[in-house]
Amino acid sequence: MSSASPGRSDVRSTQSRVVRFDRVERALHWSTAGLFLVLIATALPLYFPQIESVVGRRALLAHVHLWTGIALPVPFVIAVAGPWGRGFVAICAASTCGPTTRSAGCGPWAVGRSTSPTSSTPARS
Repeated sequence: MSSASPGRSDVRSTQSRVVRFDRVERALHWSTAGLFLVLIATALPLYFPQIESVVGRRALLAHVHLWTGIALPVPFVIAVAGPWGRGFVAICAASTCGPTTRSAGCGPWAVGRSTSPTSSTPARS
């Protein structure tokens, strides 16, 4: 007797793969994550003198940090600008959550509620 259920591999092979994020969204995510990692790696020696004394070349680190920060919105602009980003733009346009919709029940504070938590608290006198 084997512990594996018979036909399990057949079920996996016949199921279609659900793609949650397309290539553009993945590229946007990973390029932004890479830029953030460079920003963190260059900020540490700039902020902590002990690390900067080990690394050296503060001017080079400052320039790399500056230009990485300037390049941070570039992946987003590229993802939105071309026809390859239609799916990403459609998701952003269909999103109903934003800074002005807190009372409409968006966000993690609205799980199981239709209003924000601040509306149920009594007013302070």
